Amino acid sequence: MNLSQPTKTADQGPFLTVSIPTEISFLSNLQRLSLSQNYISLSVIPEEILNLTSPTSLDLSVNNINGEIPTELFSMTSLSFLNLRDNSLGSLFHTEFGLLTSLVYLDLRNNTLTGEFPTDLSRLTRLKHLGLSGNSHLGLEGPRLSGTLPSEMGLLTRLTFLDLRGAELSGSLPSELGLLTSLNNLDLSLNGWDGTLPSEIGLLSSLTRLDLTGTDLTGSIPLELSALTSIVEFNMFCTDLKGTLDDIFCSQIEILSDGIELGAECFGNPPLVECSCCSTCRDAAADDELYGPYG
Repeated sequence: MNLSQPTKTADQGPFLTVSIPTEISFLSNLQRLSLSQNYISLSVIPEEILNLTSPTSLDLSVNNINGEIPTELFSMTSLSFLNLRDNSLGSLFHTEFGLLTSLVYLDLRNNTLTGEFPTDLSRLTRLKHLGLSGNSHLGLEGPRLSGTLPSEMGLLTRLTFLDLRGAELSGSLPSELGLLTSLNNLDLSLNGWDGTLPSEIGLLSSLTRLDLTGTDLTGSIPLELSALTSIVEFNMFCTDLKGTLDDIFCSQIEILSDGIELGAECFGNPPLVECSCCSTCRDAAADDELYGPYG
């Protein structure tokens, strides 16, 4: 059942103002329910939805659903698709998400999740899409998402999309990220990662996009990144990583995508990063100023 609405423009009012009918829970054979982009304002995920017996797909994205994620949701173990992005869910990031072992797609972006990153997510071994960006509370005081990225994430070997932008995680990046060889998109930007960038990232041969912007990573750029021959977008602005991209990407630019976009701290005297083929350079000493190709 698809009750989603087309993309809303700024001058349009709410698309749906009615409540969720109680009869929806009587649809015992209902497998797919989408209420995306209806801009429904609710204090909780409705009980009528949680009473569905065996749904495989639930899309409540782009609404204004508040409150905590109810524990009843974790009884819906038949779910393979769960999209709750762009709501106002201020719940704990429950360890019970690990009970939804049929999940292939999980998107919780742009909510206000709190608590530690649960290691139980490693039980979701069918997962291909995991979106957690935008849970940073926009500078508001109070609890927020925290913790490190557990090494158990390396068990999610089917992941093709991992978006942790602005999730406010910290600590060292686990070398087990190198086990996620199906990844196409890896966004680690705007987090408090420290230490060095694991050389095992170079094992992600399917990677087309990698963003390390706005992290506390230090040390040398691993030469192993030269194995990322599928890359089309790579950004590492506002980090303390140093070294050269000339030997990593620029020397093999002919075999990389024609539309490759590289961005780094490759402007200044001297620059933090040597890169003669970067499409955008930044001067680490000049705040947010961006420049064209270096060289």
